[in-house]
Amino acid sequence: MNDVRGIKELAYLYKTLRREDFRILHAIERGMVYLEDIATFTKMDLKDASYFLGRLSKIKLVEYHEERYNLKYSGLDMLSLGYLYENNAIKAVGDQIGYGKESDVFESIGNGDEECVLKVHREGISFKNVLKNRPGMSKEDWVKISKKSAFREQTALKRLYPYVSVPKPIASNRHVNVMGRIDGCQLNRADLEDPGWFLDKILDEVKKSYERRIIHGDLSKYNVLVSDGEVFLIDWPQYVETGFWGSEDILKRDIKNIINHFSRKYSLNTDLKEAFRRITRR
Repeated sequence: MNDVRGIKELAYLYKTLRREDFRILHAIERGMVYLEDIATFTKMDLKDASYFLGRLSKIKLVEYHEERYNLKYSGLDMLSLGYLYENNAIKAVGDQIGYGKESDVFESIGNGDEECVLKVHREGISFKNVLKNRPGMSKEDWVKISKKSAFREQTALKRLYPYVSVPKPIASNRHVNVMGRIDGCQLNRADLEDPGWFLDKILDEVKKSYERRIIHGDLSKYNVLVSDGEVFLIDWPQYVETGFWGSEDILKRDIKNIINHFSRKYSLNTDLKEAFRRITRR
């Protein structure tokens, strides 16, 4: 059975959970895996701890194997959702609107009724396929990678917004980010009437981020959104600082990815060296 469940399903389930359920989930996340340790950590007697562990196992938020309790990925998702609900970052979760190897994106409503999205980082959750190919990596390693990716993206967005056209950062917890919703079309799917204007606009945004000492690091036609004469740069967990060793080569790769797309699709030729000088002023 797939270990990952839909966030929308978990949002419904959240309403049925009790405070004790979350105490148990927190305990296991902190490394308590045996019944006695979980009971001590949560200050429950063994009977109550066993009851709630059985309840959480039944709804597949935790699993029991060889006398050890482990947090399933859905349990980690639930901890993040619980934090975001309790801290008034969101009040509803809707349908999934984005699918990817490294993240899932869901509609959401913020506490002030604003439209936003939940981005659930899944760097570890090509998890099962990846683990087959990298047997030295444990499940816990990939969870840490997903948490780190969410933290890095939130850090980048806070530094860039509103100076650069990026999603508005709202909240973050563990491997989940909440950000403002952008209704746009991926650059690779867009048919632009004035491609030269859009290319200039994208390079301007790259320049603005560079001026704030951040390079995207994985920029391509897949993480640029176009909407009503605007462009937005998305997906920032792999950003690098401008002073980082090799950062200029990474910037050149970002620029090359974009100008190659416009060259192939629109026969719009742009000199890479000139575009690089335009952004760096060197």
